[in-house]
Amino acid sequence: MPKIDLFSVFQKLVVIVPAVVNIVEKVRGAGNGAAKKAEVVAQIPEMLRLTEYGIDKDLFNDPAIIALVDALLEAEVAVMKARAALKLGLVNKAPQA
Repeated sequence: MPKIDLFSVFQKLVVIVPAVVNIVEKVRGAGNGAAKKAEVVAQIPEMLRLTEYGIDKDLFNDPAIIALVDALLEAEVAVMKARAALKLGLVNKAPQA
């Protein structure tokens, strides 16, 4: 089992925790609806930077992360198409038991 450097972990937490609190406060203060969604999207780069800093890994160049994001996007597209089909009445809802 790899040895954990607690000092290094603490140093990272000192940076990460206030940054996450700041992100949450920005999203909370953004209002509702479209403004809140826009703020969440605006905070994604900072969230990625914090994640990469915390795990010491370049997420954009990790093949496993790239494959995961591709699969997630494909699944989201399928969900969006299914919702659209439901709205148009092309798919019958499952009967309630």
